[in-house]
Formats: sequence, C-alpha cells, structure tokens
Amino acid sequence: MEGGRGSHILLVEDEPVVQDLVATVLEEQGHTVRRCATARQVEAAIGDGFYDALVCDRTIPGLDGISLHRRLAQEGNPLAGRMVLVTGDPFEETLERFLKATRLPVLKKPFDLDALRETVAAVLQHPVPSVGRG
Repeated sequence: MEGGRGSHILLVEDEPVVQDLVATVLEEQGHTVRRCATARQVEAAIGDGFYDALVCDRTIPGLDGISLHRRLAQEGNPLAGRMVLVTGDPFEETLERFLKATRLPVLKKPFDLDALRETVAAVLQHPVPSVGRG
C-alpha cells in the first residue's frame, strides 16, 4: 500500500462534527473508515473487523482511550502499536506518563488537518500487520 492508502482505519470519536471531519479527510486519502462513538460500538468493531490503524479520542461515553490501549496491548493486539490518541483535554500527569511510556502520537484538538494526514500516514508505516478477524 503506497503511503498507507487503502488502509482500514477504526475511528473512535463521539463528537459528530469531529467524527465526520476526520472520517472525510481519511476517506479522501483513500482509506476505509469504520466509525464508533460508544464503547459498545468499539467492542463490536474490534471483535468483528480488521484494522490497520486506530484513531481514538481520549474519552468517549463508557471508554477511555488510555484504558483501551492498555487492554489491546495486554491482549497482544498489534493495533495498540498503531494508535493515534486524540484529546481536547489539557495535558495532565496521567496523560503525560502514558504518552512518554507508549510514545504514541497525539493530536490535540483543535488540530490541523495536515497534521492528521501526516500522523496517520506515519502510523501506517509501522511494520505491524492488520489485526482482528476479517
């Protein structure tokens, strides 16, 4: 996949405007995007799909992005290594420690659309296979 185009991306975002914008940008880049806005949708998506990358809001109803990452990592799910964390919250000690330990990319709302494109493209360059059941 040249530049990661044609990748399957799981988008976890509960704000409809942000979700639509991020999905549209990624789809314009040639990606297939599955959108989730609740913890239940995320669980179903991870259980029945395969994804090359995860773009995840730090907090959605019933789910914390940090906890999701920890669970994926504990399960040995390679998607944990291809995650972009999105946050509108101020950076605090827990988040700082998490980002330092994981070295995951983070996009702070409001973010530049070019930063979104570049960050996702960089994550897709990691040599990690798609995960989940296809």
